[in-house]
Amino acid sequence: MTSRGCLAGLLAALLLSACAPREASLAGGWPDGFEGTWTDEDGVIYCLDSDGSLGMPGQPSRAGLGWAESEGGLTLRILEAPGTEPSERRFAVRGKSAGELRLSEGGETTVWKRSRVKVGRLEGRLEPGTMVVPPSSMISVRLYGGHSTLPAAAAAAPAEPRKPLNFRIWYLEQTAAGPVSAEAAEYRGGDMVFAADGVKTELPSSDTVVMALRPAGPDDMPMPPLAPPARFEGVMKGYGPRSLVRLYLERGGFALLTDSGSSTQYAGSWMETNHGRTIEITRGSLKPLAAARTAGGGLFLSGLSSRGVRMKRSDSIPWPKDSFLIEGEISSKAGRPVFTECNSLRDLEVVPSGAGYRDLNGILGSAKHASVTVEGSIGDDGINVAGVVMLDRGGVCSVENYASVSLGGTYWRLREIDGRRVGRQEGRPDPHIILNPRGRAVGSDGCNNFFLEWRSDGGAITFKPGRATLMVCPGDDDPARSLMAVLPKVDGWAISGSRLELRTKKSIRAVFEAVEM
Repeated sequence: MTSRGCLAGLLAALLLSACAPREASLAGGWPDGFEGTWTDEDGVIYCLDSDGSLGMPGQPSRAGLGWAESEGGLTLRILEAPGTEPSERRFAVRGKSAGELRLSEGGETTVWKRSRVKVGRLEGRLEPGTMVVPPSSMISVRLYGGHSTLPAAAAAAPAEPRKPLNFRIWYLEQTAAGPVSAEAAEYRGGDMVFAADGVKTELPSSDTVVMALRPAGPDDMPMPPLAPPARFEGVMKGYGPRSLVRLYLERGGFALLTDSGSSTQYAGSWMETNHGRTIEITRGSLKPLAAARTAGGGLFLSGLSSRGVRMKRSDSIPWPKDSFLIEGEISSKAGRPVFTECNSLRDLEVVPSGAGYRDLNGILGSAKHASVTVEGSIGDDGINVAGVVMLDRGGVCSVENYASVSLGGTYWRLREIDGRRVGRQEGRPDPHIILNPRGRAVGSDGCNNFFLEWRSDGGAITFKPGRATLMVCPGDDDPARSLMAVLPKVDGWAISGSRLELRTKKSIRAVFEAVEM
């Protein structure tokens, strides 16, 4: 994904003024008022316009709904993610100077400072046509840069029946330029109710983007999940000889990609994104590949070559038997060696008949675990090791995976918990979590909303037990119900592409995907 560090913001029903300080002061308020661009201690930017509109740069899923001066304080209305209920943050103002705000929220003090960051804006208008959009509708607008599948900026605004909706998306000028696409939709219970087809424009732009709102159709709806195992093949065409590419998508999120042209194989992980319309394949430190699902059950694989590869599904494709170099960590479980493959972080049983089985047992005789590079092949029964090529390379699995989505501020939908797949329930919110600045986390287990405190340091992460709503939940056997109990037990995290894994030292406890909203 091409991130332009853009920001999310919202506009009310009129075309608004630029996000800039104003000379005049608010009646009865602090000198110079609150209007302007501010940055808090966590680097979160807030644009407070004089007419009460609020923009939030750098927040791809959060959107400001407005701000107001209250008695000795400041109130912000925020939409944490599309489809959620608006929330309020109330600050008591302890002091103010020309360039600084000293605020208190829930007894915790924070300092906002005037920001010199240059903020651009994109004006737009949604036309409902003859549709009657309920007044309770909260329309979300997203801005995408280049070929991104995740938004670079977001905004939100309440709709009015049969009235055009004027909006503005704020973005950071130093990181956003060139062609972008704007889209709009309304979500309820995780499903899209209204949508607007994307409109392309160039940044910076003085034109008003106009989109027509319509009822969401079949093409807007999530595709049914891809049932593994699933195998695909296609011919990669380029300037040189053609090569046969095969993709194996196995249960548990394990993926294997082979390319006859370069005689290479890549192990990794796969997951569905973009409401099931895209398969993302991550391969450790290599940039993730995207495979769009096509009519007839095929895939169009991009990222491997400049022209892409059209692939047909054929589950009769034989599993590759050729050996290749595989990096991982070896450890002992129940007296037998287990190989943790680096790119996918999946545990594979070591086939006892392999020539390298004895070598691995010998290594474990002097160490509880070790980093190794082996020559072997991966099959349905585990990994067949022909021989150990390199031992203790300094921890090959300690190399950070390719990360294209930020940990904080992203809407993370739960996909797996303790190895159990989490599905979607019609009419219910998606189980998810959003890690917000200042150590606050909000989410849902698919029934009850919860609130936690969190902190990360490098690859470590901790959650403190919090509070949750107390609704009676049908389907108590749903694995997502254990999410709030699992979070305080994890101590590590890793992102590959749009996949987030929360782990302990022994296992992957929860897997999330970054959702396009």
